[in-house]
Amino acid sequence: MKTAGIIAEYNPFHKGHEYHIKKTKDLTAAEYVIVVMSGDFVQRGEPSCLSKYNRTRQALLGGADLVLELPCRFSTASAQRFAYGGVSMLNSLGLVDFLSFGYEGERSMPLRRIAEIITEEADEFKKVLDEKIREGISYPAARQEAILGFFKEEERQEAAGILSLPNNILALEYLKAISLLDAGLDPVYVKRLGDGYKDDISGKGFPSATGLRKQMYEARKAGLENGQERPLIPDDFTDLIAYKIEQERHKERDFTAFEDVSLELANRIKNGEYDIRSFERLCMSLKSKQYTYSRISRVLMHILLDIKRTDKSVEPGYARILGFRKEASELVKRIEEKSSIPLIKRPAEAEKMLTGEAYLQFKEDVFASELYENQSARVFDNTDEPRFNEYKQNLTVI
Repeated sequence: MKTAGIIAEYNPFHKGHEYHIKKTKDLTAAEYVIVVMSGDFVQRGEPSCLSKYNRTRQALLGGADLVLELPCRFSTASAQRFAYGGVSMLNSLGLVDFLSFGYEGERSMPLRRIAEIITEEADEFKKVLDEKIREGISYPAARQEAILGFFKEEERQEAAGILSLPNNILALEYLKAISLLDAGLDPVYVKRLGDGYKDDISGKGFPSATGLRKQMYEARKAGLENGQERPLIPDDFTDLIAYKIEQERHKERDFTAFEDVSLELANRIKNGEYDIRSFERLCMSLKSKQYTYSRISRVLMHILLDIKRTDKSVEPGYARILGFRKEASELVKRIEEKSSIPLIKRPAEAEKMLTGEAYLQFKEDVFASELYENQSARVFDNTDEPRFNEYKQNLTVI
């Protein structure tokens, strides 16, 4: 029984994602595709536009056989931690043969060479990287310059082009994670079709998630949702983030305790050097040459969700099922037999199955989901709705 894995956000799910699932099955002859998907907060450091339950259903209707939730401490992390968490979970299931991911380029060889530089020549690479960072440039720019220094002059242009595309950055991190974890996952490169990462909808049939989110946000502003689930936007959480920051400041708590917060950034927050009039203003007021907008937005989500700093070697301690297709019932049984981490079918089971770090991760997920759903109810004035309780949620089965 061949099984392929995909790590995704589906924020939102679209035709390009459906194509990826189908192409993965075609290329691997896999009987099943397992998706490890971000929950209600995503790697950009923002709330997902639609709930994880909505996106799970769309993924299953689009061809996925099983959807698992990537714990929020990984789903809101850097590309490196996001990929590491997803690869670790798939590898822990004990039966996944392939990891399929999007790739923008004609050849995969330069990407594999970059992964080798970072993992097999780690000491020399880190030395060069640290030198670049001390020069005052951002981490992504420093990393790119350090990597390109290992390539011959005639190869640098192609390597630079590969590193300039966000989908390729994630592809690189997947390859690194497979190597670091010694995971038995064969990489499968699926050429990305349609609009680019930041493009709007163009009518080509494969619009970008960014373009779709923009369209959804504009429809929300115009009141044109037509009764469908309305998208949340980052600014819906600005007041909550501001309150949490003010609370931590006045209690004189150490902001470096939160994931991704450096001493310099912690001091700026502690000294009140920020603008809380909107989420964008908040990010921009903390942004600097060293810290990208995305890094700042992730930091803010870690503060809001109370995600504290942990050892970078920590892996997901469980796999929670969000939904599956009825035809994949046998797959679920096989995972229960082979997985090295607990398989959670219903939230209420977790307290009996998890301990230590795994239970901490689960509690973080519960808090994140309840915060998301209850804030959605407040934003859209669903005052007659009872308080959302994550422990009462059922699997999505189609």
